[in-house]
Amino acid sequence: MRKKQITLVPVGGLGNRIEAISSAIAFCIEKKWDLKILWFKDCGLNCSYEKLFNLDPKLDFVKIYNAKGCDFLLRDNPRRRNLWIPSVFEKFYYDKTIYYYHDDFHVSCEYPPFDEQLDCYSNVYMVSCGVYWKNEGMYKWIQPSDIVERKIQEFKISNISRMIGIHIRRTDNWNTRKYSPTNLFIDAINNEIEIDEGIFFFLASDSMEEKKYLKNLYGDRIVTFMKETHRNTEEGIIDAFVEMNILSRTKKIYAGDSSFARISANISGINYIQLDLRLLKNE
Repeated sequence: MRKKQITLVPVGGLGNRIEAISSAIAFCIEKKWDLKILWFKDCGLNCSYEKLFNLDPKLDFVKIYNAKGCDFLLRDNPRRRNLWIPSVFEKFYYDKTIYYYHDDFHVSCEYPPFDEQLDCYSNVYMVSCGVYWKNEGMYKWIQPSDIVERKIQEFKISNISRMIGIHIRRTDNWNTRKYSPTNLFIDAINNEIEIDEGIFFFLASDSMEEKKYLKNLYGDRIVTFMKETHRNTEEGIIDAFVEMNILSRTKKIYAGDSSFARISANISGINYIQLDLRLLKNE
């Protein structure tokens, strides 16, 4: 019988949140804890969780909720905008609080079953935007919602599994703008075409300029959503998750340093090739 519980507040973008949730589920399966997930909408991810994904019904020890009014006061991520007020209540309600920006909690991924950092606690509050705990197949528990799956099918992409995925992040990621310039993707695309003249690519991007540019270069060889994906709108977030799931069904993915692409690859266990000037310098 489960007597311990984690209350998880996943934060950040869509990829960050999926990593945090999948990691917490993996931990609770290993340790036999209960898991309560509080999903907060914000300007960076303005969409309820159920319009994006469902959790596998086998996870009867996991409960997920959209945050209510009182949660913003009692259980939100403490920060300047809320004057850190929630931390006062969280210190009272929980016997361990973990905030992703603190140094006193160290991630252990190499041999996670032997990590005993939380064993002495029974009621843990965790704000996370990434992975704490890993195990094989940890992303299988998050499944696309009916809305997302319907949009995937409406796109009518034939032979997705034979296509190559491309993810270009631009609007809100400084590292990918600097270290993953477009010419790296063009080189990768050209190399793939030399190998297979019949290859097609699915392009996911938050930049309409990148989509137009690559479509002009390669024509119908590039398959993409030719519309903006604004992350501060519900429709934009849903479309982004549609792109993530389509990427996951391709044969491999080229991308910059992005949790979005990393999650896409991890969902189905395909190869994620990071195009990054920093990596090229080290070769």
